[in-house]
Amino acid sequence: MSLLTSIVLILAAAAAPEVDVRVTVEPSVIPFHRQAEYTIEVEAPADSKVSFPEMAGKFGGLAVYGSPERTREELPRGRARIRETYMLDPIFMGYYPIAPAVVKVNDGQEFAVPSPAIRVRDLTPEELVEAERFEENAGPAELPSAWLQPWIWGTAGGGVIAVAVRAAVVLLVKRLRRPHVEPLRPPRNQT
Repeated sequence: MSLLTSIVLILAAAAAPEVDVRVTVEPSVIPFHRQAEYTIEVEAPADSKVSFPEMAGKFGGLAVYGSPERTREELPRGRARIRETYMLDPIFMGYYPIAPAVVKVNDGQEFAVPSPAIRVRDLTPEELVEAERFEENAGPAELPSAWLQPWIWGTAGGGVIAVAVRAAVVLLVKRLRRPHVEPLRPPRNQT
């Protein structure tokens, strides 16, 4: 039995594809107020150079939320699993076909993988009740008083100093420009 198991394992390893490309959409049916995750997953030898396609305009009208997230996971036997995940935001209800993903490995091999479509549906009665229920929010965040800001005190202090310097300069200039008048001497008594 162990010889048979060894042969099966050797054949399975020999038959395993060198590069495996998969595309998943989770969930494939969503209400219009939720997001879906579109993932391209490549399993290949760890030293492979994998180029993912630019998928942003290929989601059949679905909006892409943020930038795609890329992860790499090292696997046993010198292999790696690389994933690129997009968050999709539906705007309207409907059926959204997604263009196939064409992944390039080592600048030579191309793998075209069909993408599943996404169906965006209306809310169920339970979801509608949940969506209509609002939670109280915490309110606006408290900001520190405008009078406690250091730049206000610096600006006010600079303004007071500027006014005091200007007043001193104006008084000094007035004093210097005033003609010097000697006081009149009282007339002498001539008797």
